Amino acid sequence: MNKKLKEKIAESLSAVLPITLIVLILCVTITPMTPALLTLFLVGACLLIVGMGFFTLGADMAMMPIGEYVGGRLAKFKKLAVIAVMCFFIGAIITIAEPDLKVLARQMTAVPDLVLILSVACGVGAFLAISFLRTLFGWNLSVILIVCYAVVFTLAFFVPKEFLAVAFDSGGVTTGPMTVPFIMALGLGLASIGQSRQEGTNSFGMIALCSIGPILAVLILGLTYDATATSYEAYVFPEINSTRDLGIQFGTAFPHYMEEVAMALLPILLFFLVFQVLFLHLRKKQVVKILVGMLYTFIGLTLFLTGVNVGFMPVGNFLGAELAKLPYHWILVPLGMLIGYFIVKAEPAVLVLNKQVEDITSGAISQRMMMGGLSIGMATSVGLSMLRVLTGLPLLAILLPLCLLTGCASLLERTYSTTEPHSSRFWESEAADTLRAENYQDIVNDLLILIGQHTESATVRLYNYEDDLTVADTLEQATTEIQQETSMGAYAVEYITASSRAQRGYYEISIQISYRRTAEQI
Repeated sequence: MNKKLKEKIAESLSAVLPITLIVLILCVTITPMTPALLTLFLVGACLLIVGMGFFTLGADMAMMPIGEYVGGRLAKFKKLAVIAVMCFFIGAIITIAEPDLKVLARQMTAVPDLVLILSVACGVGAFLAISFLRTLFGWNLSVILIVCYAVVFTLAFFVPKEFLAVAFDSGGVTTGPMTVPFIMALGLGLASIGQSRQEGTNSFGMIALCSIGPILAVLILGLTYDATATSYEAYVFPEINSTRDLGIQFGTAFPHYMEEVAMALLPILLFFLVFQVLFLHLRKKQVVKILVGMLYTFIGLTLFLTGVNVGFMPVGNFLGAELAKLPYHWILVPLGMLIGYFIVKAEPAVLVLNKQVEDITSGAISQRMMMGGLSIGMATSVGLSMLRVLTGLPLLAILLPLCLLTGCASLLERTYSTTEPHSSRFWESEAADTLRAENYQDIVNDLLILIGQHTESATVRLYNYEDDLTVADTLEQATTEIQQETSMGAYAVEYITASSRAQRGYYEISIQISYRRTAEQI
C-alpha cells in the first residue's frame, strides 16, 4: 500500500475512533440497539476511515494543486473584470459539484431542486468574486462581514421561519469536501503573487465570505416561494435480518454514490482539462499525478458517503429518537457537546483545511491548534442547538447575539503580528533568505515574490522534482514566462539568470535579477 495512503488512513482512524467508542458506550448503557443496527454502524465506520484516507490523499494530489494552479494563472490576467467573472464561474461550478448541496435541495421541498442549487451556486460565485476583490484591494474583512450579516438579519425578519433554519444551514455548503480544499487553494494561488511574504494569509476569509452567499440566496427564495409547501418525511430504518441484508444495504448504495460523486467531480475535471489546454500547459507527469489524485478523491468520497449514509445515518437517527424518549432530557446537551467535539474530527474538509492553514502559516497555526479550536466551537454550537430543541428558543435569539459578539470582537484590533518572520509557505523556515519550491508553478511564484521585493539575488530549494524536462529547461521556461507573460516581470525586469546544483534531497537554485525599475516604482 502507498506509504502516504497508510498515513492518511491512520489519521482517519484516530479521527473516527473516538466517535465510534462514544456510540458503543451509549448502545450498551442508556440507548441499547439491535446487533444488526450496530453492525451497520461498524461497517459504515470502516468505510468512513478508508474513505477519508483516500479523499485527503486525493485532495493533496488533485483538488489543492488544481485550485492553486488556476488561482496562480488567473492572477496573471491583466483585466480585473475577467478575473472576477472567472472567480464567479469557478465558485458556481464547485458549488454545483458539492454533494452537500444535493442533500439540502432534497430536504427543501418548497423550492424546486434545480432552482435552489443554481441560486446557492450563484451566491457562492458572487461572494468568491468579492473575496478576490478584497484580497486585491485590501478591504477590511470584518467590515464586509458585518455589513453582509446586517443584510442577512434584516431579511431574516421578513422570511418565514420554515426557510430561516434552512438558510443558515445552507452556509455549510461552502464547508463541504469539494469546496474547502479548492477555494482555499484558489485563494492561495491568487494571493501568492503579492509583494509581501504575508500574502499567503490573504486566502483566509474566503470561506467565511463565500458562506454568506448561500444564506442570502435561500433567504431571497424564502421571500418568493410558499413556505407551507415545506414538508419532512420521517426516517425509515432499514430491515436487517441477516448478513445478506447487510450486504444488500451497502451493495445497493455503492452504485448510487458512485454516480453522485462522478457527477460531482466531472465539472471540476472538465474545467481543469480546458484550463490545462488553454492556459496552464502543465507537464505530463503533473497532469497524470492530478488525474490519479482525482481517482483517489472519487474512491474516497464514494466510500465516505456510503459509510455515512448507510452506516452512520440510521444510528444517528436511532440515538436521537431514543435520547428524546428519556425522562431526563437535559442529558441531550452534554451528550450533544461530547459528540460535537469529536464528530468534527471525522469531517474530511476539516482535515484538509487544517493542513492548508498549517502550510500557509508555516506551522505558526498548527493542525492541533486548529482542530482544538474547531472541536470546542462545534461542541458549543451543538450544545446550543440541543438547548434550543429543549427550550424552543427562536433561532434568531441565539444567532443574532453570537454574530454581534464575534463582529464586535473582530473590530477590537485591526492589525496582527507574529514572531515567525517568514509565514509564507514559499519561504524555508530554517533559512531566512531562501525560498522553497516543489513544482514549476512554485518557481514562478517564488520569482514573482522576489521581484515584488526588488530582490537582486536569492536562493531557491527545489524539492521532490518530477518532470519530463530537466531542471535547467524548467528554469529557462519559468524565467521566460515571468519576463514575457506577467505584467510585473515585463514592467520591472531587465533579465533573470538561474543556475541549479544538485544537493542531497533537493536542487539548490541561484537566482540573479537585474531591474529596469526602482523599488519605489515597483
